[in-house]
Amino acid sequence: YCSGTLIKTYIIGLGQAPIGHKQQQGDNRTPEGDYRVIQKTIGPFEGGSAPYLGTRWMRLNYPNNLDAAAGLKKKLISKSEYDKIVAANKAGKEPLKTTKLGGGIGIHGWYGLWPGDDQQDLTWGCITMQNSEVEDLFERVGLSTRVVIYP
Repeated sequence: YCSGTLIKTYIIGLGQAPIGHKQQQGDNRTPEGDYRVIQKTIGPFEGGSAPYLGTRWMRLNYPNNLDAAAGLKKKLISKSEYDKIVAANKAGKEPLKTTKLGGGIGIHGWYGLWPGDDQQDLTWGCITMQNSEVEDLFERVGLSTRVVIYP
């Protein structure tokens, strides 16, 4: 959307457990809620998961303040971790990704074609797109772009 007008739609893939909001690290769910793009990077990428990131990466500010509040209430994170997450979100920086809530969630490409038959829910919680599509989206959005993820 741009100024409330639909510009383009894309086919996406979600986490391997695509139903329900991300609760904690390792649940393979995609977070649901209101997020912001806080980092944009063009590949190639390095590291163990690099082959799965495709050609583009847009980091989201997961966990956001609501995620942190829920994690604090469930005793998944400490008050100190909560405060650090809130401060990072206020500053537009990357929130802690080393807590039980997890982190490092973003929108990225994929290393090849999806298997087909709507079997593209392959990530550990990120949103994935075919490379040509994520490259198009990458050019259309800037830092601080709002990303609303809902069922």
